[in-house]
Amino acid sequence: MAIVKSIGWSTFGQNATGLFVTHQKHKSPRLQKRFMDGIYFAYGERYYCINRCACLRLFYERFSRFPIVCCNGHGKNSLPKVDESNIVRKTNAMDIAILSNGPGEVVTWVKPTVHALKQYFSEKGSRLRISVLLTPCPHASGGELNLVQSFEEVDRCLGPDHFLQWFFLGDFGKGWEWRKRGVCMCLGGDQLFTLVLGRRLGYRTIIYSEDLVQWPGLADIYALSVCSLVETAHKQAKKRCRVVGDLSRDAVYKSGDCIHSKNSITLVPSLCNLRNGSKSVLIVGILPGSKDVKLCMGVPYFITVAEHIEERLGKNVRFVLPLAPTVSLSKLEYYADPNQNKVISRFEWGSGHLVAQTPNKHSGMIGNLVSKNGLNIEIWQVFPAYNILKECTLCITTIGTNTAELGYLGVPMVVVFPTHVLEVFGVTTGGLMGMLAKLRGIIGDIGVILMNLVKLKSSSFLAWPNRWAQEEIVPELVSRIEPKEVAVKVIDLLESPNTLKNMRATLLRVSSEVKQKYEEKEAKNNDDPAIAISRIVDELMDV
Repeated sequence: MAIVKSIGWSTFGQNATGLFVTHQKHKSPRLQKRFMDGIYFAYGERYYCINRCACLRLFYERFSRFPIVCCNGHGKNSLPKVDESNIVRKTNAMDIAILSNGPGEVVTWVKPTVHALKQYFSEKGSRLRISVLLTPCPHASGGELNLVQSFEEVDRCLGPDHFLQWFFLGDFGKGWEWRKRGVCMCLGGDQLFTLVLGRRLGYRTIIYSEDLVQWPGLADIYALSVCSLVETAHKQAKKRCRVVGDLSRDAVYKSGDCIHSKNSITLVPSLCNLRNGSKSVLIVGILPGSKDVKLCMGVPYFITVAEHIEERLGKNVRFVLPLAPTVSLSKLEYYADPNQNKVISRFEWGSGHLVAQTPNKHSGMIGNLVSKNGLNIEIWQVFPAYNILKECTLCITTIGTNTAELGYLGVPMVVVFPTHVLEVFGVTTGGLMGMLAKLRGIIGDIGVILMNLVKLKSSSFLAWPNRWAQEEIVPELVSRIEPKEVAVKVIDLLESPNTLKNMRATLLRVSSEVKQKYEEKEAKNNDDPAIAISRIVDELMDV
């Protein structure tokens, strides 16, 4: 019944010896107490023997995830006395699979979460491996994979190009084996992808959401940003909802800790030169976004707005563009080129060419974007760009997390979202619906336009400061509005110092209230959102 395979095995520690045998009868792992006070155990169809005194704890740490049956040498059940205080019931090795998509989610959701996970589980002595899988996103910049690979806490990552391969075929490629225990977490993208992956791997699932609870009852835990989402959740999901806090707001708030720090930016030791020593110089920040679909329209659109402003106010206005970390100079020039960006010729918006320069240690300016009419927009590459933004009299920005940063800084802004070519802009939702909306031809274009219009109309406010206050603090221009109309609105604000002063004061007050609520929550729960998610992962692993 038993065939000896090898003898003289010693890897677990001092005085450890081993015996490998194959046993066809006993399929489940079993403990057997026999001669020499040794512990024999079966792993699959192989039995091992180790010295009880030296290796009992190591054995349980490695193999106790299997149902252990204690028996004697004849196969009959007998329960020898074992010190259960030394038994570790579950292995400490596990996988965390995080699904995400766009640059905003990667920076404000994934980055703080992976840092908190590594810190939390390293203190517990767990062997944690973090894998990030990027799903296709219509708002992706293309630099998300490189950005994730730069995170020290991430052990491996998979780009969106391999999405169809692993989602439909279940093939992750070479080197993508998975451990027995783990958690699948949704930090952006279609929540269904996380549920499917979790089911395939046999992992528990966590879905983080800032707007709604989808697929009620299918996820193990719904980690929500605010309490109001629990009230609107389906009854099947309410018992699984946990309010962890707003990851985006938390990321901006923590970044805001260095806003007033003298050492927050070392690349630009003195930015007062922006005004050339004159307080009368008006500085307008240009923030077209970091995603391709936003840059496609934002770059030529904002160039045109800036040209109209300069035409009215003259050279007293200085334009600066803080370059997002996921955007390169070549990409910026690509969308300013009328030969590459067809939106420019279609609407006769502004175009330009890039004049690069070598940055030095005293400046973060890396080039100029010069329009065909001679407008000069300075390009700065400093991250975070708080010191630059604080110098701005006003910023023209698209929707996104940057509106929250400007709110914390108290920088007046005009939020612009042109809807001229929604089929070019792309569908504002990802996942399966986003894939279906990519159908070519007029049917796909009509579907994209309708889906975008419905989503825009269903959103009360798009700028973060307005969402915090539930009223319009900063102007939101979301329509088929022409660049000249935006320029008129910006000029009116620039020529009204009192209006800008009041807007700045209101932004600081509202953001201060947000910070206070955050501090109260942190003092009460002693957890920020990322740590709260880490605790949820720990709880799921203990179940």
